[in-house]
Amino acid sequence: LCRFNQPDQAIDVLKKAITVQHNFPEAHYLMGQCLEKKEKTDEARAAYESALLYDKNYSEAADALERLEKTKNP
Repeated sequence: LCRFNQPDQAIDVLKKAITVQHNFPEAHYLMGQCLEKKEKTDEARAAYESALLYDKNYSEAADALERLEKTKNP
């Protein structure tokens, strides 16, 4: 849904998925992507950090977090 420019709907679905299974790194990562699309970078950063909390080797989340840090501190 986020890829189809429907981040609000995607966020609702992902919140439900995370409620059911909190240790679901992909849901946290996708939530970060949707939040970024809505320019909520602090919340996106927290979502990526949560993804890494549950899977420290989640390279996409690590890359996204690094990218956000670079844009925060150019």
